[in-house]
Amino acid sequence: MQIILSANGSLVIPPGITTAQVELWGAGGGGGGSANTTFGGAGGGGGAYLSANLTGLVSGNSYAFNIGAGGAGGANNANGSNGGATLFNNNSGGNTSTMLSAAAGLLGTWGSGNAQEVGGNGGAANTATGVTSFAGNNGANGVAAAGGAGGASLGTGGGVGGAGGAGANNGANGTAPGGGGGGAGNNGPVGGTGANGQMRITLPNQYIGDAPWQNLAGQRLRKVKIPLAGLTANGNNTIIHQIPRTPFEVIYVPSGAGGGWSEWKAADATNIYLTIASGGSVSGWAYCLY
Repeated sequence: MQIILSANGSLVIPPGITTAQVELWGAGGGGGGSANTTFGGAGGGGGAYLSANLTGLVSGNSYAFNIGAGGAGGANNANGSNGGATLFNNNSGGNTSTMLSAAAGLLGTWGSGNAQEVGGNGGAANTATGVTSFAGNNGANGVAAAGGAGGASLGTGGGVGGAGGAGANNGANGTAPGGGGGGAGNNGPVGGTGANGQMRITLPNQYIGDAPWQNLAGQRLRKVKIPLAGLTANGNNTIIHQIPRTPFEVIYVPSGAGGGWSEWKAADATNIYLTIASGGSVSGWAYCLY
């Protein structure tokens, strides 16, 4: 299963799970503003990407993560702001460093008219042992009458930088995760905001076996046990199930005390949907027949 996390929290590992893939995107930097001069503001840099295959995870342990916030776009006569790094605390050790991080994109400078403004650097690649990491793309320089585009964040699913504004138009915001904000046009508008970072966690599904029934298409039904983690209590959760067709039936089983689980929407070809009450368990299993 996969779940995409866009707010700070902690990941509780379900029983029997010791491995996971964690992907992080740093936030994008904000685009620079301008001051009614020749050049537009520069684009903010894109956030870095990191992927790590973790081992040695401990069932029931809680792993904290922090999602980087996108940098603000620069106002008239002001630079943008740097984005924030996205962090995952792998406190069980295993095969990687304890703190995994995807660096943020840096700010784009404002169009002062004295010279062409230089785009913000993309977040630097992480060189720690046991990870795959790509630097974010740099923001583009401001040019005569227009702002520079924001840099992109790489990795599958990384965000695109916002377009630079022209004339009196603002720079566009970067897209999540991690796209840098576009620089403002040269006639005094503001730069685009960098996009927030993100974490994507993938846990291995466990195939149980074939069921003695077929669906209406004549396909034999199969049973799989999907681990659930990174869930949010007091709200709805969307989980990417990673099985090849729409589940025929889903049974949710929370881990530990709390409970408070119910299906809020029928499963489809991509996702299963789970509501957790306030105080409910934030890890467990989904048993799927598909």
